[in-house]
Amino acid sequence: MSLSEYISVASLILSAIGVILTVSGLAIVYFKIILGIFERLTKLEGKGKTDPAVLERLKALETKTDLFWGVVQANIPKLLRSPHTPVEDALLDKLRDDTINRIELLDLRHLLQCDLDDEINKKDLSLSIAYILAISLIDSKILDGSRRSER
Repeated sequence: MSLSEYISVASLILSAIGVILTVSGLAIVYFKIILGIFERLTKLEGKGKTDPAVLERLKALETKTDLFWGVVQANIPKLLRSPHTPVEDALLDKLRDDTINRIELLDLRHLLQCDLDDEINKKDLSLSIAYILAISLIDSKILDGSRRSER
């Protein structure tokens, strides 16, 4: 391999890492904002000072978030199906249909993380982003399930 080919490959790898870090960073910031709002609202409710404007904004944010994850849940599993992964496909179907339990979510998350690692090595950015969204959806479902069990 020549030096220019190495530089080209290194540039592609750095670009892939940059895209993945950007998408991950945006998701982390987004969820930190939402968690901050929930924490502030919880503190306000505990003091009996629930502001109707805050509740209205929170409902609007929750609606937008639910719409986003609904689209991800309906479409991303279709993109990730493969004839060579029947177990993963069955779990993706359960994720899409919202009939998946916590243990299956954890199993699917592990399988998708392994697939994501493979796609990053292959430099397939579009499929990598689909895996990142699916893993983020699973993480949000696991977090929601943990919150429900705490109540």
